[in-house]
Amino acid sequence: MGSEQKDYHLPADAVWFITGCSQGIGRALCNLVLSKGHRLVATARNPTTGLSYLPESTPSSQLLKLPLDVTSRSSIDTALDASITHFGRLDVVVNNAGMFMYGNTENTDEADGRAVFETNFWGPMTITRRAVGIMRDENPKSPSCDGAQGGVILNVTSIGGRVAVAGAAFCEASKVGLEAFTECMAQELKPEWNVHLSCIQPGASPERWTTPEDMAAGIYETVRSGEDIPRRVPLGQDAWSMLMADHERTGRELEAGKELAMKVGNADGASDITGMLT
Repeated sequence: MGSEQKDYHLPADAVWFITGCSQGIGRALCNLVLSKGHRLVATARNPTTGLSYLPESTPSSQLLKLPLDVTSRSSIDTALDASITHFGRLDVVVNNAGMFMYGNTENTDEADGRAVFETNFWGPMTITRRAVGIMRDENPKSPSCDGAQGGVILNVTSIGGRVAVAGAAFCEASKVGLEAFTECMAQELKPEWNVHLSCIQPGASPERWTTPEDMAAGIYETVRSGEDIPRRVPLGQDAWSMLMADHERTGRELEAGKELAMKVGNADGASDITGMLT
């Protein structure tokens, strides 16, 4: 369904819903969104302390601060419902909240591994599913933004969703899952809904080569460009370089395994599968 998606045009008074706003990319993106004159729903586990950097002088017509625990379905529903009550619509959702765990995979406590998935996969997955319905069904009812249907949902994963790093198995597995979910759900969306899904892929250690402000600018430009939203957006020179190296390695492996692969099954079936992926 989503193979002929149209270009996205960001409304001048767009409403952004961002998770994980207390620090890093989320904080930088909140500041940027407000500076551009857009409306913002900023969320954090504890907005009193986590969102104290946002000016108290900002009018409620532009800023809504909300508590949000992305591991809690009731917290997610409450935050999204409050956002619709306050602004009437959501134009851009950025699932930025996440957690990182590094260590010996064999000895990692199972509960800790599951906690990573609750934050990095189940949280953004739940928000994405609800946000699609809001952008499709609620946005046209809104008097603002000319009642435009649709929007953009950005799931912040990492380059680790494509390139493995030893010691980060649970974190990267959760990101791989989120990218696969995003890819699959994007193909289910009808073009006329004008709902775009994309994975934002920061580098493995973005703080070494760039800043949260640079990342936020890249995210904003992706949405603001007025063009089709790419399914995956690597951000950072390290991200691009690692992806290209992985692409070249994968190409070599495919060529090396081509003879064996082509002996299995039949050519007619292969052409059918290729058509499904275009």
